[in-house]
This record gives sequence, structure tokens and C-alpha cells, in this order.
Amino acid sequence: MVKYQHKSGLSFSYPEEWVLREDEEGLYLIPDGVKRANSGMPKEYFFLGMTPAPEITSAEDPMVAAYFEKMINAWAPGSVRAGQTGSVKTGLGPGAVISFTGAPEGIESDILIYVVIRDEEGLYLIHVRDKTASSDAQMGRKIFSSLDLRLRIDPALAGAWVRTERSSSSAGSYDPSQFSTTHLVRYEFDGAGNVTIKSDYSSSSVSDDVATIDNSASYLSGKYSSLGEVLYVEWEDGTEVAWNYSVFPDYNDGHLILKLQDPDTGKDKFYRRSE
Repeated sequence: MVKYQHKSGLSFSYPEEWVLREDEEGLYLIPDGVKRANSGMPKEYFFLGMTPAPEITSAEDPMVAAYFEKMINAWAPGSVRAGQTGSVKTGLGPGAVISFTGAPEGIESDILIYVVIRDEEGLYLIHVRDKTASSDAQMGRKIFSSLDLRLRIDPALAGAWVRTERSSSSAGSYDPSQFSTTHLVRYEFDGAGNVTIKSDYSSSSVSDDVATIDNSASYLSGKYSSLGEVLYVEWEDGTEVAWNYSVFPDYNDGHLILKLQDPDTGKDKFYRRSE
């Protein structure tokens, strides 16, 4: 078995001699020496993909099985459930195993679906296996059980990042007479997973950013990590936030900029690296 490590932090193990192919849909794993149908499709293969799972907290939720039953029948009409939902342990948490029988490409097959839910997303592995195959029927479980996720500490975040916002008594107002205070927001990432946010106020306006801000100075600490292009922070008061982020040089003077984007609203905020 060899380990596959995706840039997102996700990893799993699979047999070294197998073919692994990645495309826009997901990852395909094809066992070594497997025979192919007349259509050219292998008679046994694995597909690893992801799908949104809003408000789903468990892979054993009946909605999960219903989702895959609809998916499998759209692809291999006439497929039926085979037995009850089973369970599987993974590095991402407890998962479920949903079994079907069907005839994709006209080949009588067992179709096993392994699925785990994490942060309202479903990660699943589909194992399509010709009923006459002599391969290890439990290989899908072995691969799925090896799933792991390693959040990382992005060294590009280390340091202090500042942003100033002028507060106004009227949201969206550009009338200078209505600017009451300037809000200075400062994030400090220590490069080891610790972060603090500091908020200070002054009576002068030093930025072109305009927003209505509650005047309540704060100092808060927490832990941070990143996964792909997403930054996660868990504050000491128990609140958790996630932003899409990027670090890049300002096109004017080359000064480093941190962009944080709220994934719900799509609103960007830009922070300048503090010397």
C-alpha cells in the first residue's frame, strides 16, 4: 500500500500497482490487470468523490442512503439495495457502508458505497465489482478506513496583518461629517497555530474603508489552521470561523496583502502586512 496525499490535506492508502487517475469529478482507482467490458470500462474500479450534505450530521441518516440510491439507479437502472447499512471507521470520523447490486455496462456487479460526513460535506468511495471477480471484496473498506485529513499551518500567514475601517452612524455613508471613529483590526499569527485579534479605536479617519462598526474594543485569542484555500480559526470563547483566504503582493508596491473572504456572503476584506 502507498499513500496518496492531496493538496487539500486529505490522504488515503491504496495498492501501489494500481492506476490512480484524477479529473474534475474526483479520483478513479483501477486495480492492476482488471478486465474491461466491451465499452472499455473496467469491470472493477473505485471512484472517490465529494458532494454537499447540508444539515446532514451522520452518514447513517436515511437521506444519505436515499441520495445514493437515486444516483446509482440513474447510472445503472434496476439496481437494488442489498442488506442493511453497515458501519466503517475512518480518520475523518464514523462512516457508513451502503450495498447495492446492479448491472452497470450490462455486467452483474456488487456496488458498495462508503461514505463519511464532515462539515456538511459527504466524502464517498464507490466500489464497482464484477460478481465473478476473485479480487479482495474488502479492499474498499481498507482504502476508506485509511482516510485521514491533516490541517496545516501555512507559513505565509505568520506575522501581523492590519486593516482600518472608518465607522459611520449611517451604513454606506460617504459624508465625512458622519465618520465618528476609525477601527483598527490587527491579526497576529505566530506561525505555530496560535492567533490573536486586537481592535483599537481612534477619533481620526485614516482609511477609505466604510462600514458601520460596533464600538466595542476587543482582544481575543484562538487556534488556526488551513486546508487548501480555507483558513479555520477556533476562538477561545468557543466560536469558530472559516474564510477563503490568499496571500499576495500588492501590485503597487509589492507589500504583502492577506485577503479574507466570507464564504457565505462572498465579501472580501484586505489586510496589510505590518512591519
